[in-house]
Amino acid sequence: MPKDYVYEYLREINPTNEEETLGAGFAFPLEVTTGGNVKVTIGETNVKSAIFHIAAYRRGDLYGTPSFGGNVPMMVFTVFSGDKLKLHEEWLQSSIEAWEPRVTDLRVTAGKDTKGNDNKVVLLTQYRVEGVDTDTYTVLPAD
Repeated sequence: MPKDYVYEYLREINPTNEEETLGAGFAFPLEVTTGGNVKVTIGETNVKSAIFHIAAYRRGDLYGTPSFGGNVPMMVFTVFSGDKLKLHEEWLQSSIEAWEPRVTDLRVTAGKDTKGNDNKVVLLTQYRVEGVDTDTYTVLPAD
């Protein structure tokens, strides 16, 4: 798909031109719309999608970028303790800070699921998107 076509398409679906300040890109995971186009995220949704993308990779999984990834998949089959939760927080926070420059005032908190599933860890990311006046919260995994 030529670059000009992508930007034309983005302008059609987003007349506020928010993509100029916060960017736009393909949705993660990749989806196809009913019209046959690749689903696109714009603005704050694009930032949220980027955070999910960072969290979904282990460091070293993405060829050519050995430091990319939040290492969340590394913790899938581990027994959780306070130290492991802290490590989870540090890995994800350092990855988001390194790979998502649009995010400021980032805080990542890991905890056990309060809905009765003792083996499930929930990651709460709190951040501000540069140029936007609201705080944003993202919970991983998304239910």
